[in-house]
Amino acid sequence: MRLIHDFRAPLRYLQTRMEALRPYGTTALFDALIEAMRKIGERKQERKAAIVLSDGNDNGSALGFGTVSDLVQRTGTLIYFVAIGSRVHVDEHTVESLAAESGGNVLYMSKTESVPAALDSIRAELAKQYYLGYYVPRRPGTHQIRIEIPGRNVRIRAKSSYTG
Repeated sequence: MRLIHDFRAPLRYLQTRMEALRPYGTTALFDALIEAMRKIGERKQERKAAIVLSDGNDNGSALGFGTVSDLVQRTGTLIYFVAIGSRVHVDEHTVESLAAESGGNVLYMSKTESVPAALDSIRAELAKQYYLGYYVPRRPGTHQIRIEIPGRNVRIRAKSSYTG
């Protein structure tokens, strides 16, 4: 695993670096997510999001799904997956679970659809977010969260749980 573009580097280099990528070997998705959340966690900004272009399959990580799930809870990072290609090849459990736990989303795309359009959709969603704060008694373990607005026909996407 290697970092190909740091967010502090000029954006003009990203396209060149992305074009040079070629698929090969194993996929260490969980290790990459852990490293991404570690780097994102170093930032002082309150809002944190990761956009992951992946089919959700992992066959080469040293750490597993549970470690990623725990880190999602601790860092508060929203995870958006862009799954490109046939859904038959996508590990929907992984992408849907991690996106739901984080409050993010999954966008499924065919190989003919435009990735920039998907990124614009994510950007628009991030621009329309609100934060809801609440206090709960400190209890160890993972606890479910359910948010409802009675009498309103609105769509809410939020973290599905928190770790005390």
